[in-house]
Amino acid sequence: MLIDVNQATLLVVDIQEKLLPAIHDPQNHVTQVRKLIKAAVDANLPVVFSEQYPKGIGHTVAAIRECAPDAPVVEKMHFSCVAADCLPSSLLERPQVVLCGMEAHVCVLQTALELKALGKTVFIVSDCIASRSEHDYQTALRRYEQEGIYLVTREMVLFESLRVSGTPLFRQMSQSYLVEGNVRLSRQGNEQGVIYSATLQGKPFSDILPLLTTEPLPSKLEAPHQLNCAGFTLENKAGQAGSWKVYAYLHRHYGVIDREAAKAGLKLYAEHTLDAILSPGKHPNIDRLLTIAAGRQPALQLHAHA
Repeated sequence: MLIDVNQATLLVVDIQEKLLPAIHDPQNHVTQVRKLIKAAVDANLPVVFSEQYPKGIGHTVAAIRECAPDAPVVEKMHFSCVAADCLPSSLLERPQVVLCGMEAHVCVLQTALELKALGKTVFIVSDCIASRSEHDYQTALRRYEQEGIYLVTREMVLFESLRVSGTPLFRQMSQSYLVEGNVRLSRQGNEQGVIYSATLQGKPFSDILPLLTTEPLPSKLEAPHQLNCAGFTLENKAGQAGSWKVYAYLHRHYGVIDREAAKAGLKLYAEHTLDAILSPGKHPNIDRLLTIAAGRQPALQLHAHA
């Protein structure tokens, strides 16, 4: 059986502020789920968010919520969304439910089993669910199979939503959600010192920083005040050196820091990007890139001083 966007709903379970940091590989989980939700929105697949006791655990992480800002959010105390009797009629009236979120062995599992008991056809997006431990995640996958619940991947959801190639929507979605590979983090013609995304895989920020210093760096970077963005200065001194190197790389290889450059910068910041998403205001230099990447702030022009 294929997923049918006219018969299905995407239910995003409990990706919340105080739960996410404890999850195995939280940054990858956020990245994968963001792509899934954005593809669902593009394909007109309805989205619903659930939140487990938000007063204590916090709300859906902003980086996830912003992917479908108009989607309904339901609250619950039961682990299962079905037992909580919180799901909207728009979801219950459709025969298929696509599930992602966390934890794979608790709230997602109990919701899936009880949706199946209601007669729904349930699809679990295996690369968009997560648990605190790998053992619980793997055990949950085996349980789904034992219970006759369909396991799919993010790409399977995308292709089954599209059904046909060659359309404008296919071209848009393939470029946005399928073309990853070894991306060149540069827009300028100068190849010297260029970093490719595959080089960053699995590296912490401390290991990425030396890759940014293979070329002479300006002593200071300045940005003038502009709409929705206060002016700032970055130099090679305590508290600024890491961001000074990231922004110097972006300035050299992209010129203007627009959405493309900002997304490259977020890759360079590695694990600190997720920390910034979870703790707004803690990393203002990353917050700035997140805002530009989301299209909420105009491109930034930096001035370099030798």
